[in-house]
Amino acid sequence: MYGFKAAGRWRDARGANLLDGAAPFYGVYPCADGRFVAVGALEPQFYEALLSGLGLEAAALPDRWNPKNWPALRAILEAEFAKAPARRMGGAVRQDRRLRDAGPVDGRGAGASAQRVPQNLRPGAPARSPRQRQGFRATPRDRGPPATAGAESEAILREYGFSDERIAGLRRAGAL
Repeated sequence: MYGFKAAGRWRDARGANLLDGAAPFYGVYPCADGRFVAVGALEPQFYEALLSGLGLEAAALPDRWNPKNWPALRAILEAEFAKAPARRMGGAVRQDRRLRDAGPVDGRGAGASAQRVPQNLRPGAPARSPRQRQGFRATPRDRGPPATAGAESEAILREYGFSDERIAGLRRAGAL
């Protein structure tokens, strides 16, 4: 932020800057169902995906990098988001054919799921990057589905030096 300020691109005013909600492509919008959607489309590919998802053409919109255009662009995006309900994570894959049917998108080919529990937004999504090549250390392997709350408590306590007797006492007390 200090770099932005030194370059004259940051103002000491709330909601007046690129990353504090002033930029229409980096903010929160109400949807038709009263829920909200957060938008963080700074990079060109994400901005293009945002516009595509809303059915908008970049050529028909004002220059997004000119802060003078932000109020007009925000009004356009607000109107589009207000037309539809917000999607929930669980329903997004079921509701959106592109998410449901899409396979690996970047050529790495590894679907990221563990024991049939999705680890990314959609089955078949690319696994973590970078992988072991060109000097990168190995990427940790998926260890299975996410643990249930408390499933690793005893192992963590042992790692921090708790004795078996003390852990048993915590279990008897209902703390575990």
